[in-house]
Amino acid sequence: MTVTRALVGIGEAGYAPAAYAWISAAFPRRRRQLALGVFSACQAVGMAVGLVIGGYIAARFGWRHAIGILAIPGILIAILLYHGKDYRIVLNDATPETQAQSERITAGFRRILSTRSLLCAYFISAMGILQSVPVNYFLPSYLQRTHGLDISQASLLSSGLMVVSIFSVPFGGWLMDKLNDQPVLKLKYALLVISFATFIYGIAFSDNFELPLQYLLILLAALVSATTGIAILNMTQELIAPPLRALSGTCLIIVLHLLGSAPAPYFTGLLSDLFGLGKALQIMVISSGLLAILGIIVARFYYLKDLSRVEQVQLIPA
Repeated sequence: MTVTRALVGIGEAGYAPAAYAWISAAFPRRRRQLALGVFSACQAVGMAVGLVIGGYIAARFGWRHAIGILAIPGILIAILLYHGKDYRIVLNDATPETQAQSERITAGFRRILSTRSLLCAYFISAMGILQSVPVNYFLPSYLQRTHGLDISQASLLSSGLMVVSIFSVPFGGWLMDKLNDQPVLKLKYALLVISFATFIYGIAFSDNFELPLQYLLILLAALVSATTGIAILNMTQELIAPPLRALSGTCLIIVLHLLGSAPAPYFTGLLSDLFGLGKALQIMVISSGLLAILGIIVARFYYLKDLSRVEQVQLIPA
């Protein structure tokens, strides 16, 4: 189980950066963020459907059948994608085809590290994960402890956060596509919305509300904050030349885990032991939100300049 899980992890580590780069190449700029939004939303759909079907198969036939049968759709889709259309990169004179692959990767990392707004985009995305993961992971326990719900009721209400993201993430991508002609407005929108969501989250976990109102506040914060993620994700693709988009996506995933998903449960649990779960969630959502806001403010100083220096590399169908 450990070995197979590790192999699945290797596949997961590779598919997201490749998917970001392929979507960025396959869709025109005016539709790119909507496409990224649909892709991101479908991950939540797949998780929900997989949990339902996997639970049913495991209950009827055993957990081994659930693991085996649910692997079949992924294998079939991988075969179809392997035979699908790809793009071929036409490199410019600055990046000759004869250049060694190791030299290209080293040059790619140097370009990424020298693009300040791109580094800010990684940081902002990580802080978004640092804000959302504690809420998604610990909300069932919080609802049980604070409002006395049983686990099934608490889990059902918590799943609402996933449901709203299915709709709000593609909507955010569509909205960001409408602002393509005014790139700075995307950062202004993200700044406004993250500030609003952080404020609402902070109020919601103050323990001063009955369950219906508190749940609606949490749902509202999750709904509006999810509309900003695609704008930041698109920055990791548009601020770098097409040959380096997959590498940029890889750096994004690494930063998300190192600064977001990995420390979030640990710090939430540590704060919960010290101050209680409600206060821990409040501290986490406010601190991560403020750090994301700081990242957006810094990114605004460099965004347009970095965007103007992106190399124009031609992409044509393979």
